[in-house]
Amino acid sequence: MDFETFNFRNALAILQYRPEWGDLRSVIGTMTREMIIDKQEEIAARRQRPKGAQVATNALFREKLSHSPWQSESRLFEQDYLFGNSKTTGWKMDFLIRGDPLTEGSSTDFGMGVEIAFNHAEAIPWTLIRMNLAAQFEDVRRESRIDVGIGIFASEAFKSWGRLDGAAGTFEQAQRWLSISRHAIPTPILLIGLRPRDDESARDWDPTDAFPGTGKG
Repeated sequence: MDFETFNFRNALAILQYRPEWGDLRSVIGTMTREMIIDKQEEIAARRQRPKGAQVATNALFREKLSHSPWQSESRLFEQDYLFGNSKTTGWKMDFLIRGDPLTEGSSTDFGMGVEIAFNHAEAIPWTLIRMNLAAQFEDVRRESRIDVGIGIFASEAFKSWGRLDGAAGTFEQAQRWLSISRHAIPTPILLIGLRPRDDESARDWDPTDAFPGTGKG
């Protein structure tokens, strides 16, 4: 699968030579139309058929990023900061990976957080805030702190191909949100917009009837 990016606060300059970024790029680049459709059919065989491609795509990301050295569902805080209940886990980062420090001699290893965001458009600001907190807030668990955040969204083209609900947020909307939040977010963030075409050939994916859609939007 191909993708486009929006580079905020020089995130790409930091990530350019990082093996963690190379790993994520490989995961996206090797994801194909057939893989998403096959996963959709696999899910539909054991439950109600999902309306859009986001369920199958999410499942593929979880399969590929739920192994070491990746961490999934990493808690940001020791307890729920909103309600003070130690039995709840509060906010989590979808995926997180750690690597060698950014600077020689640093005692803090590099952290890259990844959010897969196919949610309602109203959730976009919270996705950005969560990544910013993971980088800036001193009470975040040490093992969950990040240096760069990556938000993965459906582009308008992928939203159409995968028949996502009309209310689902997109890469283009996230880009606008991040731009107007510039003064409130000091964290380097890279936005990724998934595109329905092959990475190497740049060939657009053919339409499919695997996703019935919601009829909304």
